[in-house]
Amino acid sequence: MSLVVTWYQFGLLFVTAYLFSYWGNVFSLKSIAYAPNPGYSLVLSKSYVVFTTLAAILLFGSDFSIKAGISILLIIIGSAFVMIGKPKVDQSHVRASWLPFAFGSFFCWGMLALMSKYLLQMGVPIYTRLIYVQAIVSIFILNDMRRKHIHLSLVGLSQDSILLVIGIFASAFNYFMQLGFQLAPNIGYVNAVNASSIAVVSLGAAYFFHDELTKRKLLGILIVTGGLILLVV
Repeated sequence: MSLVVTWYQFGLLFVTAYLFSYWGNVFSLKSIAYAPNPGYSLVLSKSYVVFTTLAAILLFGSDFSIKAGISILLIIIGSAFVMIGKPKVDQSHVRASWLPFAFGSFFCWGMLALMSKYLLQMGVPIYTRLIYVQAIVSIFILNDMRRKHIHLSLVGLSQDSILLVIGIFASAFNYFMQLGFQLAPNIGYVNAVNASSIAVVSLGAAYFFHDELTKRKLLGILIVTGGLILLVV
């Protein structure tokens, strides 16, 4: 597979990597850090599913149905039940800027999905797009590490093994998301399925890390699961 792209395509890849992927992560992390409850930030940023679903209809003539719309709303509502919990007693970390940061990540994640679909329609292969975007983002991250004097050092065999496994799953996630964007009738449906993974994460956290699984979380998991089934059946 060729890595050759036109200058126009490279410009789009650079914008996608820097503005939407890199800054999307920065905004999301800052919003989570400053919010009175991390769930507030996560629910708001993940609501970009609605944005991408509607934008895909206008920009790409994508499919949409009432059933799909209801299922997406169920997934968002269920996710709110799962993610929003009791705020921490210590609120010294809270800053009013968490809200604009959350909206920033909302916009970046939405535009990242839309730009991915546009590049795929232009004929830029999935692997080519991922290699360029990840390379550009890595350059900016390494530059941040240099400015902040953060050293890229190995942390031990067991930790490095975990990081390697995370890297493999992250690569697979990115690939399958792009494949979903390419094949799905609406990219918003792919984002909705991605958002619904909160149900599996919550159950896994309860099993492996003994996180509290309250009635509210269980209700949220059931709502998310119902929305997911309604979307794909």
